[in-house]
Amino acid sequence: MKPWTFLVYLAGDNNLDAAAMADLMEMKAVGSSDAVDVVAQIDGLGDGGARRYRLTPGPAGPTALAGDVVAVLPEVNTGDPAALVDFIAWAAEAYPSERLALVLWNHGAGWKDDDVYAAARGASLNAADVAGAVVRSGGHRQAGWRRGLFRPVPADVLTVPPAQRAILFDDTSRDFLDNRELRAVLERARDLRGGRPVDLVGCDACLMSMVEVAYQMHGLCRVFVGSQEVEPATGWPYHDVLRRLAADPAQPTDALGRAIVDAYVDHADRGHATAAGAFRPDHLLTQSAVRVDRLPALVARIDDLAGALVGAVDDPGLYTTAVAPAARRVRKFRDAQYVDLGHLTTLLVDAAGPGPLADAAGAVAALLAVGTPDGVVTAS
Repeated sequence: MKPWTFLVYLAGDNNLDAAAMADLMEMKAVGSSDAVDVVAQIDGLGDGGARRYRLTPGPAGPTALAGDVVAVLPEVNTGDPAALVDFIAWAAEAYPSERLALVLWNHGAGWKDDDVYAAARGASLNAADVAGAVVRSGGHRQAGWRRGLFRPVPADVLTVPPAQRAILFDDTSRDFLDNRELRAVLERARDLRGGRPVDLVGCDACLMSMVEVAYQMHGLCRVFVGSQEVEPATGWPYHDVLRRLAADPAQPTDALGRAIVDAYVDHADRGHATAAGAFRPDHLLTQSAVRVDRLPALVARIDDLAGALVGAVDDPGLYTTAVAPAARRVRKFRDAQYVDLGHLTTLLVDAAGPGPLADAAGAVAALLAVGTPDGVVTAS
């Protein structure tokens, strides 16, 4: 049995179709080996069906992927949890391994999984209507529509006319995978693997590295990798990630999580992510790996902090000097309701002075410190 299967589920039946193909080429640059199987499923733009690949090493090119196709499927609703479960079940049987990495590739929106697609479901657009509008530059791809799991960033969607919003949906189903469905998928994956949780779940998508999202995976995966902020359009550098895995295929799950984070940051630092305007110097670059089994302790400390904040509301002096300023100054992301928990705790500790609020904030901050023995975050 091989040490790793690296499984990527690309939901490309939307404005990220071209980016999905580019990432497949990055995976092929390294490809599978005697130690690692690199396996992907892509549902591209339109209703032409989906393909499953076992990527073999080779150069990019118009026909580069033809020999790597291992299954052709009819049109797939990538927002249906059953479709993802089917992919995992097939891969578990065809490519068994000691460890499994599952990467979910597409738009993301954090804990806000309300159905922003509802308004556009009535539109009857087909692939031919929208293909010309799906571009990597201009108003959709470069300026606004970054990777933002299986749905666009709500704030972006609501600024676009319904007919244009529809290009972001699975063209047949106009569906998406919500966070509760993600937990159900991982429960089935655990059962399919004989009770073993998925070793690593990654979201190559925007805004998914949140306590609320990661906690849905508690008991069902070991390490979660994702971005707090909107990702650059290039997403993960798969060629670099897979080279690091190929160099040490016996590496444990924590090490692969750190390798993904390091590759993502190094890719931007080297300037490669500036291609086609995908990464700007003023773009907040975020990516982290967290130990999911340590989340219950963090959630308990967050509950304590919430109680201390409620108590501070009844203390006008503390509220004015610590809570209100922290709420104003805390680092916010693309959706302003999403804030950096670590930054918030630092602000509260600095401003609150000795007492229950500072103690509660400090306890959360301690668990968020990167790389500590009992901490949640292994790399950031």
